[in-house]
Amino acid sequence: MLFAIEHATGRAHLLGVTDHLDNAFVAQVARDLVGELAEKCRPMKSLVRDRDAKFTTSFDEVFSSGGVKVIKAPARSPRANAHAGRFVRAVRAECLDRLPRARATPPWGSPP
Repeated sequence: MLFAIEHATGRAHLLGVTDHLDNAFVAQVARDLVGELAEKCRPMKSLVRDRDAKFTTSFDEVFSSGGVKVIKAPARSPRANAHAGRFVRAVRAECLDRLPRARATPPWGSPP
């Protein structure tokens, strides 16, 4: 799950959900977010992002080209991601915990 939270409004943007998050997907989602916010005339001043390896220089360049200052969250500091952690817990509690679990194999046995 890839998401962004606007700090001023608390609005969360669900950017994408995929099993295989890769650099190309993350960069495309970043372009989509920048375009969406530009259309709504809500420019970003800065972006605080995680230090995950999937956020490469191409991800940072998308925001830098739009005049957004990209800030990496400090290493090993869970308080820096407190808003993101709360959002993930809320999504799990409100949405995912209520869905039936998918089984690796169907109840009648393995597929032919």
